[in-house]
Amino acid sequence: MTNALTGPLGLVFAPDVAESLIALRRDLHRHPELSWKEEATAQRLTKALNQFGVTDVTRVAKTGLIARVPGRTRGGPVIGVRGDIDALPITESTNLPFASEPPGVMPACGHDVPSSSAVGAPRPPPGPPPGRAARVSLPPAGGRGGASGRDALSVPAYSGVVDCCRRATLGSPLRVCMPP
Repeated sequence: MTNALTGPLGLVFAPDVAESLIALRRDLHRHPELSWKEEATAQRLTKALNQFGVTDVTRVAKTGLIARVPGRTRGGPVIGVRGDIDALPITESTNLPFASEPPGVMPACGHDVPSSSAVGAPRPPPGPPPGRAARVSLPPAGGRGGASGRDALSVPAYSGVVDCCRRATLGSPLRVCMPP
């Protein structure tokens, strides 16, 4: 059931989870960081993952994260979810109550949405993901020297997961990676 606060997230998540994800998205939107400078963003995302019970979180690619979430089925497929975390050097002029605070920096690509969605991805009802595990990757997205899907998946934590840039896209830049 949807409500005024959670909207369609109320169809996928319990109300407290939906509200936490909305608060996280607004916090990420309010405090964006440029690519390769996402230290506070990585800390916020790690804290959010920990609050959802995800404790196996590894820093990769300088400011990125990979979180491992045990699944329900031992030996099942590994499902990967990616959400980019960087912002752009653009001034926001939306007057939203959670508008970007750093001058000249905003999540103009909307990366606050997929990064908060990636945090919530392992939490859909009725519980953990159906495969062996889920891995949540939250890398800086691009710009000069930016991480591509291939770069993000080249770390050992992603062995066995196919390049997410070649598989189904749920809506860029949130991507779901499935094994072959």
